[in-house]
Amino acid sequence: VRFTQRFNNSTIGNDGFTRRINYAITTFGRGRNTPLSMRKNWKIVLFRIVQEGLHNIIKHSKATSIVMALSYEPAMFSLTIADNGVGFDTSKINSNNLNGCGLGIRNMHNRAKIINGNFKLTSIMGAGTNITLTTPTKTLNF
Repeated sequence: VRFTQRFNNSTIGNDGFTRRINYAITTFGRGRNTPLSMRKNWKIVLFRIVQEGLHNIIKHSKATSIVMALSYEPAMFSLTIADNGVGFDTSKINSNNLNGCGLGIRNMHNRAKIINGNFKLTSIMGAGTNITLTTPTKTLNF
């Protein structure tokens, strides 16, 4: 099952934006009209990762388009946020040494660990940035 939401500058400015993100995380289901059964604190962790990722895009990327995708497979849950912004040099960032990145990226990485997830950030100068969180579905208590 896959949920994809595309955002642009006017969508981000709307008051309903936070509601849309919360809806995506809390009602995304394994099938049509089947709510996701996830621990509340895990939903908060996912929401905060999305919130920080989008904050970084708005603040730094100069993107005109953002795509967020949630994917549920029997063994794996994934969240991807991608933009078409300016990108940045990620050569100093790796999962073992986060000293070369800002607090927001460190927070997303640390929050992913809370839910036994893997946080991956890729970026290409002039082509945008992609963040991906993957975690076993059993971790989220599906």
